[in-house]
Amino acid sequence: MTISYKLLWKSFPNLEELKLQGHIKKASGGDDVHLPIKFSLECIANITSLVPLLVSSPNLTHLHVAYCFQLTTLMTSSVARSLVHLTSLSISNCIEIKEIIWKQEGEDDDDEEVVFSKLQYLRLEKLSRLKRFCGYNFTFRFPLLDQLIITECPKFKVFSPGLIDTPSLKSVQVSQHQIGEHHEIWDTNLNKTIYQQRFVASREAVLDEDDVSTIRNDQFPVDSYPQVKILRIEGFDDEGVTFPYTLLERFPQLNELHVEDSSFEEIFPSPIVYQIPPFKQLHLVNLDRLKNIWADDSDLNITLAPSNSTLFHNLTVLKVLRCHQLVYLMTNSAAKSLVNLEMLEIEDCKKMEEIVKNESNEDIEVESHSVR
Repeated sequence: MTISYKLLWKSFPNLEELKLQGHIKKASGGDDVHLPIKFSLECIANITSLVPLLVSSPNLTHLHVAYCFQLTTLMTSSVARSLVHLTSLSISNCIEIKEIIWKQEGEDDDDEEVVFSKLQYLRLEKLSRLKRFCGYNFTFRFPLLDQLIITECPKFKVFSPGLIDTPSLKSVQVSQHQIGEHHEIWDTNLNKTIYQQRFVASREAVLDEDDVSTIRNDQFPVDSYPQVKILRIEGFDDEGVTFPYTLLERFPQLNELHVEDSSFEEIFPSPIVYQIPPFKQLHLVNLDRLKNIWADDSDLNITLAPSNSTLFHNLTVLKVLRCHQLVYLMTNSAAKSLVNLEMLEIEDCKKMEEIVKNESNEDIEVESHSVR
């Protein structure tokens, strides 16, 4: 359960490469003990920190970490500064890692720069919770980095909030789900490229409040997301937040819109002029404050892309789940526009009294040729 580097080095004084596996919980060493130049940790489920392993490793050139399920970060910024000879860094299948480098409490606040002077290869693979390389506002310099590979890191949104200098890096290799399929992309700087890769490499995109703010502030061009067919909007928790419907025009191939786990009171407001792609599926899930999905179709002033129909003329699937403030689903005028609806599902909406509300209190005939 415990490994002693002093004893290890006495037995193997010329050791250059070390691979650790198994039920190791901690490691003990000392200032007079250094890791070999190539070091790998695999399938060590119980280890929670690599700092004791890396703190005295000035000669380390290759570091590979995989299947270490209790790790939440890889190293502190002070440890990162000590790895002056590191040329290759690979982290994969560590499901709890949320960032690679973190700032330890009590570390020197005056040193705001981290330099990986010899790092050439960086691979981040199958890190399902990884959000960033570092969340602190450091300046990172990678003068020799020429290969960056990001594979199946769905929550990785930004490399670091501070300045990132990568003069030798000309592209980032990214992939999401399909084995063997990858994209080489580059968009002026690393942070912008990291953001873009989430959309270039996938047909599905997930946007939270921070993402929407980034898109608006950086003024990404409308054609930045040409391949996205499934868009998920989630994580808008502030009271009074409005649905970012104006962003839909940036997704010309949009087929499915999922709105989940947010505090929107209304999805499509009125009166307003806006342009949206003619998506076919609308899924609304866990919207506890939702009171209105869309305004009366007769009140909407809408431009569609292409503009040849009413707001939901192309909608074939409508699913509403756990929207407990909805009293009714739609008005009769809105129902008339759903001429292509094939599937309607409403589940666990506690206050729902009726599906179609007759605003005029007159007998209204609504034809449903396709719904099943």
